[in-house]
Amino acid sequence: MIDIVIAHPANDVALLRPARSVSARRNGLATALMALACTLFCAPGAWATDAARDELPTLPELSNPYAAQAGEELPTPELTVQSPPAVLGDDLWLIDTRQPTPEHPEPCFKRCVRGTWQQEDVQSFVEASADGLPVCVWIHGYQIPAGAAEAIGLDVYQHLRQLAPPEQKFRFVIWSWPSVKNGPYRIDARRKARRSDIEGYKLARVIRALPPEVPVGLLGFSFGSRLTGATLHFLGGGSIAGLCLGPDSACQPREVRAVLLAGALDNDAFATGKLNGCALGEGVCALVLTDRRDPVLFAYRHLEELSGAVAMGHSGPICVACPDRVSTWDVTSWVRVSHDWRRYIHSERILAPVAAMVLVVGAAPAERGSEELHAAAMLDSAISTQ
Repeated sequence: MIDIVIAHPANDVALLRPARSVSARRNGLATALMALACTLFCAPGAWATDAARDELPTLPELSNPYAAQAGEELPTPELTVQSPPAVLGDDLWLIDTRQPTPEHPEPCFKRCVRGTWQQEDVQSFVEASADGLPVCVWIHGYQIPAGAAEAIGLDVYQHLRQLAPPEQKFRFVIWSWPSVKNGPYRIDARRKARRSDIEGYKLARVIRALPPEVPVGLLGFSFGSRLTGATLHFLGGGSIAGLCLGPDSACQPREVRAVLLAGALDNDAFATGKLNGCALGEGVCALVLTDRRDPVLFAYRHLEELSGAVAMGHSGPICVACPDRVSTWDVTSWVRVSHDWRRYIHSERILAPVAAMVLVVGAAPAERGSEELHAAAMLDSAISTQ
């Protein structure tokens, strides 16, 4: 059994204490900018400075006393899977990390069986993966309640399914994590940034338990992109907040394709010695989509005590340790002034190369060379038509 247990610190005062070196006026301006951006665009907030990362605490599970308020809940669209996964040969799972208990600290696993979610466990997930189907994990961003996470995940699945060849089967996983706002943006956004790092550890443990021949695709939006980067970092043998998979994790490379949409993490996160410096290990290939007019990513530099950090989803990655393993695609002309996952997922021009990236791993080993060339050609074509 894989037990994903996170220690709870006795107090979190250091995390919540405001920086005294910043004037009250500038501090208030930064808070106003963050609140405005997050309120208007439902987007992720603050990110840690280098000093804070060195002392990154393991956060306790966060309750959300505001969840019952209508203003806090996002509308959950009525979504159904248009093409039954059982008929197509796909396999849908939902992994929920929102409500761990001391008795059951591991994530909650659910499997879609004949249109309904059936309770499962990690062993069932690993056993199901023995069939060799590629695994594609969707990771949502900030301020997404549990019901909306499921509905959004099914919407993403439907759009990917429409772009995948009918004969291509895959296992689709919705990763639902505690991202609902709980308290002032300036404090809560920093909490969720750290929470996404811890979630990356949990997801990395699940992926490592899969058979090594099973290829994995990761698709994250906003804070979900930060979670994706943390997952790759842990799989590559890295550590965050004292958490790591063990000294042998980097010695077990597997094929992983990652796509970061509107990445809410520092643009130097993939640099050696930085937060996700071990992310681009052997077998890993990443694609970063950028939008230079995204208002939330533009405000990113103001959200952590005016640190000046630039979001990877705004500028693309810099100082990358292995530049041949990451590509950048500027989609500003299509997404424009927005921080909305639908602008990416509902755009066929954007999603087609993305789907080719995260689902190309479904090709048989003998066919992957040609499939990789096809994915690269689609991306080149999309960039040339901008």
